[in-house]
Amino acid sequence: MKKVLPLTDLSTIFEKHGFKLIKSFKQINVSLISSSDPQQVQQFKEEQKDNLAYMEIDSPVSIVQAPDDKLYPDQDSLQRLGIEQAWDLTTGSSSVIVAVSDTGIFTLHEDLANQIWTNFKEIASNGKDDDGNGFVDDVSGWNFITSTGKPNDDHGHGTHVSGIIGAQGNNHFGVSGVNWNIQIMPLKFLDKNGSGSTSGGISTILYAADNGARILNASWGSSSNSAALKDAIDYAFAKGMVTIAAAGNNSANSDKEPIYPGGTDSDGVIAVASSAAAGQLSSFSNFGALSVHLAAPGSNVLSTYLNNGFTRMSGTSMATPMASGVAGLLLAFDKSLSALELKNGLLNSVIVRASYDGVLITEGDLDASTTLKQLNEEFKIWPHQINIKDGDSFQFSAVKARGQVVWKVVGKNKKLASIDANGRLHANPGQAGTLTISATDEQGHEALTGTITVLRPNGGSGGGCTKDANAGEGPSTQHSDSWSFLGYLLLALVILTYKKRQRIFSKI
Repeated sequence: MKKVLPLTDLSTIFEKHGFKLIKSFKQINVSLISSSDPQQVQQFKEEQKDNLAYMEIDSPVSIVQAPDDKLYPDQDSLQRLGIEQAWDLTTGSSSVIVAVSDTGIFTLHEDLANQIWTNFKEIASNGKDDDGNGFVDDVSGWNFITSTGKPNDDHGHGTHVSGIIGAQGNNHFGVSGVNWNIQIMPLKFLDKNGSGSTSGGISTILYAADNGARILNASWGSSSNSAALKDAIDYAFAKGMVTIAAAGNNSANSDKEPIYPGGTDSDGVIAVASSAAAGQLSSFSNFGALSVHLAAPGSNVLSTYLNNGFTRMSGTSMATPMASGVAGLLLAFDKSLSALELKNGLLNSVIVRASYDGVLITEGDLDASTTLKQLNEEFKIWPHQINIKDGDSFQFSAVKARGQVVWKVVGKNKKLASIDANGRLHANPGQAGTLTISATDEQGHEALTGTITVLRPNGGSGGGCTKDANAGEGPSTQHSDSWSFLGYLLLALVILTYKKRQRIFSKI
């Protein structure tokens, strides 16, 4: 059996090079370390180059900004989501947990207080980690800035996002969320300015996945890619959680300069653009035929705010919780859905718009009623229509198939791609065109996709969150690649003596 280098040995190695071990993400074999000397970091990188799987800066991130509820008539963006027809089928379920990775939540808000997740395995305020999950008194989420179980919102962004997902509906007060009933898990890693680090975001993803969340809303982003962030998203996806992330607010093509985590190359993420009207992206929204999955309403959205208040905000930050909320409805309607089916179910439920041709992966606006009604259909392939980059792959779902499924690429352009026995399509490099996929189950039932388009890259830029003038200004994404700017590194270290890859997250 291969041995894993003990954490104490790693600490010794780091101390020898003047580093301090800050934190370990055991789930993905990543550690956070700190150093005050950038030259030491560079020297370490050179000395250990044969043993390093990766080393990267811990980059700064920031926010990407018919019920009887009295303000529901003013929630035109919610109504544009096709929500009332969806509510005829389900208004949500308190068994569904959606994590909000953000600035925290004003948990005393009258429209949110009954929607906050409770960790019933933990006893409040006894100073003990009752459930053994590594967090003391995490009864209602976690604050990764103060390392306490008090994820209070000192900015407002997280409270606004949470209200979109699940402000209590039909309670004669305020607004309604996409879900009238749901559990919202508050995870705070962004400060009062809406700023944080990639390692903080990773912490929220791992916590959510380990504590029962099926959906994580990430209305924040960074222009820096991160292998550790991908590891965290992949880990969470394997545990049944989908990460739904903002595409960014630079009016730019994310195919060229994606915003992360939305742009992460993982089956476990969905990137959301903002629409101002049906088939019309908001002026600020990023887009990308190969990098941004779908659009949802994100302009002038009315939702909950600090001190029992309400306000309007605009941004892909607001569009993202629309998608997270619809994902919550989908799980409330069918709790048996896997993470892959949950993701592909959202991608399959858009209304395709000609104006989104070459703009979004699905070329569509998310529609809540379509999302739920598709569950009443017979054997289908999800999603029905997407774009895929040449040389990339995409995992499809055969929904309601009976027995084993045989997958095929059919039509005249079969040489564009191949598909394996599990339904993963592999687009051939250097090719472009359209194709169709067939799936046949053991009873001989066949399902076909619509148009699957293989594209060559052609792309632009991304990121951030905006607020309407009457709601104040939201912070924009900032980033630097210099060691001295933040002083955090992400490393994956291969300890050759034990033939086992280790990953380390580090701070300068």
